Amino acid sequence: MYWAADCKHLADVFICLTPRDTVVVDPTALHAEVQVGNENQQVGPLIDLSGKRGLVVVTAYQTDTGSNGKGCHVQDNATPLNDVITGSWTIANTKTSTGYGADAIGFTTTGVLPDPAVLANVGLRIPTYAPETLTDPIA
Repeated sequence: MYWAADCKHLADVFICLTPRDTVVVDPTALHAEVQVGNENQQVGPLIDLSGKRGLVVVTAYQTDTGSNGKGCHVQDNATPLNDVITGSWTIANTKTSTGYGADAIGFTTTGVLPDPAVLANVGLRIPTYAPETLTDPIA
């Protein structure tokens, strides 16, 4: 789910990854993706989030991969899964070949965000990013 900085809902995009699968997502050319055979195939309309700022929330769900382990069938009442997605994010300026990125942050599916004070006590600091502080603007 993609959310704007003002909390407006921007888009829902379904991307089904099978075990040991990977995907690169371009917010200027979003499509739903499913695996057919050995290939990820884009389906549905093109979504362009150019110029938008906000947040993306990724949730992993239990799926049925079929007998060959390559399919992607999400059940109607799919169960969210913990600890199955790893990732990173990058913001890039293709005009100047510069960028900034970091590891993605994962939370459990309880619906409750951890207390920042507790995280700090165990040495975990959640990085934040202020685009206006860049010397090379991305816009």
